[in-house]
Amino acid sequence: QRNVITYELSQSLWGRFDDRNPYVYGLEEVAPEVEDLGALQSLQPLDETFGGVGVPLSGSDVLARRGLIRELARFTLSQSYDVLESRNNDDPGRSPLADLGGELLLLPNEYVNIRALTNFDVEETEFRSYGIEGQLRDKRGDEVRSRLTYIEDRVRQLESSVEVRVTERAKVGYYTRYDDLSGEFIENRVGMRFASGCNCWLFDVIFSDESNPDRTQFGVTLTLVGLGEFGNSLYSR
Repeated sequence: QRNVITYELSQSLWGRFDDRNPYVYGLEEVAPEVEDLGALQSLQPLDETFGGVGVPLSGSDVLARRGLIRELARFTLSQSYDVLESRNNDDPGRSPLADLGGELLLLPNEYVNIRALTNFDVEETEFRSYGIEGQLRDKRGDEVRSRLTYIEDRVRQLESSVEVRVTERAKVGYYTRYDDLSGEFIENRVGMRFASGCNCWLFDVIFSDESNPDRTQFGVTLTLVGLGEFGNSLYSR
């Protein structure tokens, strides 16, 4: 029987970015001084240098396009307290206070995500586990992901994956997992994904190699959007 009290403190930062053209609106922090512009030294018109100062560079850039208000960052702390363990002290080696959990999430824009997690032993003043993961993507649909995981005396691994769009309906991917305790790559996967024109289904072809257990596999996955997957996919990682 347990009687546990859990608390959580969370702080979020919300905001939005205005997409403005620096050559139209000016940014004092980064804009060069007028005398430093090479166009003036060669008497070349400024509109030819920057693509047209008085003309929109990309259609609607002259008008400030206000972004959606969304979460940009979040910081969370959580911890549990075992009331019965504190009263009865059934296990002298066990503290009624659980590890202090922390999470930091950074979402500066739609192309970058960073997340950090940790469990900290407040009595021994040491980290029991932590994880750091990040994701980068571009407008084309290419993605790079990486995750570092540490659990005291048990797990110390680095995972990474890359996805590159080859055509509008096809992309290739590579996933790897490295175990620092054994000093070797324990899993590698390479695959290719095909998507339908209506985005109703996805078809994956995957080749994988694992060291524990020692096996090499070739497989296919058919994903019906809204219904789930059939098979084992590289892209569901």
